[in-house]
Amino acid sequence: MGSTDGFNDERPVHEQCFDQPFWIDVTVPKDAAPGEYSGVVTISMKDQRPATVPVTLIVWDFALPDTPSLRTNFGGLGRRLLTGHPGFKPDTVPYRALERRYAEAMAAHRLCPPVPVYLRPRIGPDGTIDPKETHAGLKEWIETFRLTGLPIVLLRDDDDPAGKHRAGNVKFLQSTWAYLKQHGWEKLAYVPMHDEPNDQKGYDETRRRAKLVHEAAPGLKVFCTEQPAPQDASWGTLVGSVDI
Repeated sequence: MGSTDGFNDERPVHEQCFDQPFWIDVTVPKDAAPGEYSGVVTISMKDQRPATVPVTLIVWDFALPDTPSLRTNFGGLGRRLLTGHPGFKPDTVPYRALERRYAEAMAAHRLCPPVPVYLRPRIGPDGTIDPKETHAGLKEWIETFRLTGLPIVLLRDDDDPAGKHRAGNVKFLQSTWAYLKQHGWEKLAYVPMHDEPNDQKGYDETRRRAKLVHEAAPGLKVFCTEQPAPQDASWGTLVGSVDI
């Protein structure tokens, strides 16, 4: 007899056994009375008798806050959407609707959706932001999806932002920080650094960029994915440079 893992089974395909998991979300209203609820999930298949699965749900006597306490960041959706949905073109009405459906799904599962490019403030030649055109949309996005984090990426992040592009970044950080504080969003903001720097050069550059951020906008936090103690002690520490 062949195995039933679906790969080495020698039986005809229609006779082979496959496992197909299903995830079922149950939305509990905030005002639901605590207690034990029960129901049945019915699974129907072509040419098969329906199968029933009993389900029991316990509702506790508290409600989760509308805004999650856990701050999350899964990066942008752009490249992933284009790969998974090749028929969509960036910054079109159908593409924006698709972005929003993904954001709705993330927020429903208490994850922080990224802010689309078209809702970010316009950036002038000197680096100063102009949020007039995008403010209403950004405010709606932050409030609707209960954002817990707002990453602020340095201008020319791939081309010496703390060196030859320092002046523009100072203007960008100062005007962005003032705008966020004006609307009470400053606690959401942070500036991501190198992801997992793993050599002397990476550590030096992380400290250099962090110094730029802290000098330009005191209070704006610096984020870096890295262990607290360096792999090599000679690289020095990021403590005091990295806030998150």
